Amino acid sequence: MTPRTLIGQLAQHAQTRPASLAVAVGTSGFTYGEFWERVLRAAGALREAGVEPGDRVVVAAPREPEFLYAYFGCHLLRAIAVPHDPDIVPARLQGIVDLLNARITLTSRRAALEAPPCASLALTALTHGAALPHADEFVDPQPEDPADVLLTSGTTGKAKGVILTHRNILAAARNINQFIGNTAEDREALALPLSHSFGLARVRCQVLAGGAVILAPGFQFPKQVFEAMRSWRATGFSFVPAAWALLVRLAGERVAEFSPQLKYIEIGSAAMPRSEKERLMRLFPHTRICMHYGLTEASRSAFIEFHQSKDRLDSVGRPTPNVEIEIVDEDGREVAPRQIGKIRISGAHVTAGYWGAAAGERLRGAWLYTGDLGYRDEDGYLYLCGREDDVINIGGRKVHPAEIEQALLGHEQIADAVCVATPDSLTGEAVRAFLVAKRGQTELPSAEALADFLRARLEQYKIPVAFEWVGSIPRNASGKVERRTVAGLLGASRAPQDAGVRG
Repeated sequence: MTPRTLIGQLAQHAQTRPASLAVAVGTSGFTYGEFWERVLRAAGALREAGVEPGDRVVVAAPREPEFLYAYFGCHLLRAIAVPHDPDIVPARLQGIVDLLNARITLTSRRAALEAPPCASLALTALTHGAALPHADEFVDPQPEDPADVLLTSGTTGKAKGVILTHRNILAAARNINQFIGNTAEDREALALPLSHSFGLARVRCQVLAGGAVILAPGFQFPKQVFEAMRSWRATGFSFVPAAWALLVRLAGERVAEFSPQLKYIEIGSAAMPRSEKERLMRLFPHTRICMHYGLTEASRSAFIEFHQSKDRLDSVGRPTPNVEIEIVDEDGREVAPRQIGKIRISGAHVTAGYWGAAAGERLRGAWLYTGDLGYRDEDGYLYLCGREDDVINIGGRKVHPAEIEQALLGHEQIADAVCVATPDSLTGEAVRAFLVAKRGQTELPSAEALADFLRARLEQYKIPVAFEWVGSIPRNASGKVERRTVAGLLGASRAPQDAGVRG
């Protein structure tokens, strides 16, 4: 019988293939039988600490096996896991406890255990010396029960608690595995944070397939990451574009040595320059290079495989199996191909709602309104045009920053770009561009040269009225631009170059 939850799938692997590798870190490997035993101990220790079904448990831990034991231990106990970065500050922890009325915090950081706003427990106490309960002592969670609350604020606004049920996380993992092709033979090198949606979802996908996760140090340690991939014979690798850029900066193209053994790569969470997509295709000519589009509320809703869709690398692909995506107008009616509209998503992976808050206009019937704008071409490929809140109104004409940013990234001297609205006495708003130069650039192009470059690619009114070169563009942990803080670049940047153009 096929399990109806991911924790049920983990239990089944422990019974049917207990000697298969589940998790590896350093030189140590743990089988599904050993993994399941530690999850049982974690669930038992949480129960002894007073955690009951439905309680929220903050799991603030680094990339280590104990995080996984605690996470799945919560699910076995029917408690709700709240993953968080391990370096949680007291004020942030207090805010989480207040929002979710969390019962307990699990962490390996000593500072977080001192005077916490709720009960706390060291991660090691969950498995080291904890009694081993029998699996029959626990009642299986129902698919509609909450499994996780993931905290997100996107790139703007106040933190929200996104509720993901056991049905949500299982459906998402099935959809992803169906597209990528994960099997029980896979071993994935994972250097992403486990507390973030992307890294955690990669763990779920491997558990569903019966594959293994190889926990590697962060991308700032390429030698150790490569050694983990080499010694455990990784067949998969996942990263965000910012991590890829760091890896290339520190190690060049040495990652290409793994091309013969890597069956797939997954990329996500932020945009990637076309030049880097083409580099990946060159370095990994026989690897499935899969990049996803989605939200915490609707994980991996679309995918593109670079080799298969090499002529549409500027798109984010087509809907993932079992997912529906529509582009609609203000009245919720589907629009014609290549017409920009609101992106909405439907499927079993879509969130059940937000903790302690109304969904508002985001959830309408079976649809999640993402807040993103985009269009589809005649073959169903989806193209993003930015967020609804990011649209710049230039004298009544709506301009999507992503279009201008993509054009700027085509310049040989520009490594990163973000465009925002700036007040304008004639048109109400105009475009201001913040630019990061590629490494080694000494003589930067003038505003006039940049405007000339863009005239061949954009309408006149879309060309920025000012360009500012900065050292970096603020991004969140997932690599997405923090547009609310971009204004802070004004004080740190050089004097803006006025392009002297008008629409």
